[in-house]
Amino acid sequence: MNMLICYATIKRVSESICSKELLNILEEVCDEKLTPLSYLIKKQSEMMYKSSLDIKDISDNFKNLSFINQRLLTNLVLDHCYMHKIDYKDRQKISGILEVKERAIPIGAIKNK
Repeated sequence: MNMLICYATIKRVSESICSKELLNILEEVCDEKLTPLSYLIKKQSEMMYKSSLDIKDISDNFKNLSFINQRLLTNLVLDHCYMHKIDYKDRQKISGILEVKERAIPIGAIKNK
């Protein structure tokens, strides 16, 4: 239950305080703060507004996060993968970094009917 509240809070905060125009400023502020929460908000904002996944940055920082923050980041990345098409090589990298089975990572974007 607590993790769900944290997940929803990160999603809402990143939607509320960021836009495409403010993304650079948010990244600077989050880099200055250097807290796990600011890192998660920054990653969510980047995934939302850049529509891309910085696999190298996630790989570099994933092991330094606490268990709950690792799970939150995993859920944020899987949510991003569900909404965007991720190629096979990136899916393999993500599964190795996040320590999830590759079949847990969605194959492609949701298609509107």
